[in-house]
Amino acid sequence: MELERWSEIVRKLEEVAKPDEQGYSAPDGQGGQRHGSWVVDYLNATPDLNRYVRFSITEMVNQDYKQLLVIEAGAQSPDGTQNHSFPAFEEGYPDLEAVIYDIEPILAPKLSELMEGANTIKIEELKSVPFYGS
Repeated sequence: MELERWSEIVRKLEEVAKPDEQGYSAPDGQGGQRHGSWVVDYLNATPDLNRYVRFSITEMVNQDYKQLLVIEAGAQSPDGTQNHSFPAFEEGYPDLEAVIYDIEPILAPKLSELMEGANTIKIEELKSVPFYGS
C-alpha cells in the first residue's frame, strides 16, 4: 500500500468516527508502516491510565483475502506494567476499495464503539504484564 492510500483511509475514518470528540488523538499523526502493517494509534492519556485504540491493515499473501484489518482496544498504566484489553474487531477484505467502502457503515462505528469501551476501563481492572526479559 502506498502512503497516500493509507492517509486517505485514515482521513475518511477520522471524518466519520471523530476520535477527538471522545478524547482521543493520534500522537503519530496518521501513523505509518510498522512491522509489516499500516498502523495508527489513538490515545486518551490521563496521569494514571493510557487508553488506546489501534487501527491496522496488514497485506496478506496466500489467503482468501488480501487485506486483514484489525482494531484493538484497551488501557495501560503509564509505566507499562499493567494492562487491560478486550476483544478486537478483525475482518479480511479482498482489496482496499472494500475497506474504504466499509469505513462509514462498519469501521468508523466499530472504532467509536471500541473507544467508548476503552473509556470505561478503570485502573482497578488492569492486570500485571509479565516481564519476559533476562
